Amino acid sequence: MLQDTASAFWPAIHQNGRGLPQGLAAKIIRHRVPLHPIKKSRHLNQFGSHRNKTMIHQHSHRGGGRWRQMGFFRIRLGHSRGNEKTKIDETARRQTNITVLKNQPDTIPPAPEEVILVNAQNCAKGRGEKQAVHVNGQLHRAFSIFLVDARGQLLLQRRSLAKYHSGGLWANACCGHPRPGEYTLTAAHRRLHEELGATATLTCGFQTRYRTQLPDGLVENEFVYVYFGPTPATFTPNPAEVSEVTSMTLADLRADLRHRPQGYAYWLRHYLKNHAAEVKEIVASLVRSGR
Repeated sequence: MLQDTASAFWPAIHQNGRGLPQGLAAKIIRHRVPLHPIKKSRHLNQFGSHRNKTMIHQHSHRGGGRWRQMGFFRIRLGHSRGNEKTKIDETARRQTNITVLKNQPDTIPPAPEEVILVNAQNCAKGRGEKQAVHVNGQLHRAFSIFLVDARGQLLLQRRSLAKYHSGGLWANACCGHPRPGEYTLTAAHRRLHEELGATATLTCGFQTRYRTQLPDGLVENEFVYVYFGPTPATFTPNPAEVSEVTSMTLADLRADLRHRPQGYAYWLRHYLKNHAAEVKEIVASLVRSGR
């Protein structure tokens, strides 16, 4: 009888403009979901005409549960089961979940920084977490930047003591690593802005490779693109990266390196020892061009 009643009234329900989903209709017939005739609820819609309104609401009678009013019928969608203890346990569980969510941090921790692993020909062969790569001494791609002003002075930075290696040492304007999938020149511009808050037109002067054991147990084993560009008129060093900046001519820098090499980062000493002629020529070219 219930199946016949549901089948007979289904077209009437569908004519109201908000028919039941087909799966719910099948559930009414197959699982004997109770249909309760009620007085049709009519409401004015936005156009001023009467139209049946679908509502989902709670009832304290008929055993509780969720109901959907569809035209002439109220259809029970669910039923609350269990004793009062079950309801209390469920409430406590929900409150606990809410508390946990409130205590979660608002920000997601940054992903570990990765670098590009390369072979001896500078062909990419993989990727690795930056700290682990320097612990294991794996060969990876890097870049370094020299900035030169109109008088031929080189911009030098003193690395922050918070850096993971070579903190407190003097180095050239900027250095860093391209990320996997990132062009080296793009990475150089990105890092120049992160460290010095600066922008500059950069040109690759030469490429080099070096490997050295650092005092803190890390290993620098890099294939490096060395870029040159004009010192910008204004820049704002990031104190988390740079503790101090200064400018020196190439001749003064080389003289100071001879007197106190321990005050300079290894890579700067490598450039001026193994590529002195190239550095000198590029610096002179930038001065001549007035860039």
